Amino acid sequence: MDRQYVLFVVLLFVSGCVAGERQGETSDYIAAGGNAQKVPTGLALPFDVEDLHAGEMISPFGVIRGSKDGGIGHGGIDFTIHKGDPIYAVADGEIIYNEKEDGQGGTVVDILIAPVADGEGWIFKYEHIELLGELDVGSSVKKGEKIGESAIMFGNNHLGLEYAFNDYAFYKDAACWVSLVEPGAQRALEDKFEELRADPAFVKLWETSESEGYYEYKGLLDEAEYPNGPRLCYELGTDARVRKQQESPINANEPPLKLKSIGVDLDYYDSKTNRAGDFQFTKAEMTINQLFSPYGYIISGSVTSTGDDKVSPQPTFRVPMGTRVRSLVDGVVVGVPELYSGDYSVHVAANEGSQWIYETEHVTNVRVSPGDRVTAGQIIADVSPHDKDNYDGLGLVEIGILHGGAQPEHLCPFAYMDDSIKADVEAKILALYESWEEYRGDKSIYDNEASPGCVTHERVLG
Repeated sequence: MDRQYVLFVVLLFVSGCVAGERQGETSDYIAAGGNAQKVPTGLALPFDVEDLHAGEMISPFGVIRGSKDGGIGHGGIDFTIHKGDPIYAVADGEIIYNEKEDGQGGTVVDILIAPVADGEGWIFKYEHIELLGELDVGSSVKKGEKIGESAIMFGNNHLGLEYAFNDYAFYKDAACWVSLVEPGAQRALEDKFEELRADPAFVKLWETSESEGYYEYKGLLDEAEYPNGPRLCYELGTDARVRKQQESPINANEPPLKLKSIGVDLDYYDSKTNRAGDFQFTKAEMTINQLFSPYGYIISGSVTSTGDDKVSPQPTFRVPMGTRVRSLVDGVVVGVPELYSGDYSVHVAANEGSQWIYETEHVTNVRVSPGDRVTAGQIIADVSPHDKDNYDGLGLVEIGILHGGAQPEHLCPFAYMDDSIKADVEAKILALYESWEEYRGDKSIYDNEASPGCVTHERVLG
């Protein structure tokens, strides 16, 4: 795990380190106070513009999102970059404070851009970065120098310009720093944001992000009120929140997304190819006599590690090695944990922090990383060789819907399919059962199911 720190860095702004033509300009968005004339300019960008993406919330300066903003408004901008992307100093300076931080992790970095008196001045604040190992309290840094990397797997990095006083312990003014960046870099950032705000993922996040009974950003999409569209900087104290309608609450006990893919290709059996989509029929002896093991199937104690019968918490597919595995839903990758078997599981959710996980377990050659947005049917990995020796060399993948924490509930994923695939998949599951039983000469392989793919609709802990 990454170290978690709170870090304060002071950058002492020296004469000549700012582009001369920007000298003396101030931000258009400054809190009430007498420090506007001292706002520094000519800043470097704290990140590489090309690293920005719309996979998580981009939260603009100035808007009131709820009680967390103290009724004043957001004092910075939250940008989304991937874990490990570089973070840069915006001016020359010196690290003066370093301690651990709770929360999302990483470091908080304060940069004194323009000292006014002993212990006070304009501070540039970074949050959730990992400081480079060679840097510590007392280290000097230069404008544009890499000082660390983004430390969070998903979420965003807060970047703000505030006026600090009383030995930098308190803050009273805030400014939107975009207009304070060197002109060329400012244009590059604005061009990139123009691209990001057109991304459907960006719009969806602004439409649906909620806090304390309100949609935080939805009102900013109202073209009548904000004809220029989403911006990075609003007047400090802008309140565009929209109260949620309470008459149609979301059922928190049901998965928020429906499957638009089952992870592999399933089709009707073709005797010429001896296949049913990705499923390759075989006469070879197998530990469990199924290519497709449904949710809730009772695994005999004769083949479990404990010797006890076990209820299968996820459907299992046995398909040839090299078979591509596809995302079950549209969403964001929130984890790619390595498993006991030396392969991986890909976790997708509707958004970061969701208690509902859509899992493809036992995969290799993973093609996505946490923070990536995926669409249903997108290739994300290959099937795993786990246990192939007991199944005629066939690979393995399991799919599932998980709800909860350390020991989540599992639900039958086939009970939560989108209408666009539901009837087709159910018909093909039943056809697969019939073709496989006929091929193997055993009419008792599949029996007593509540619905296609689900032996039971009861939730299973696992």
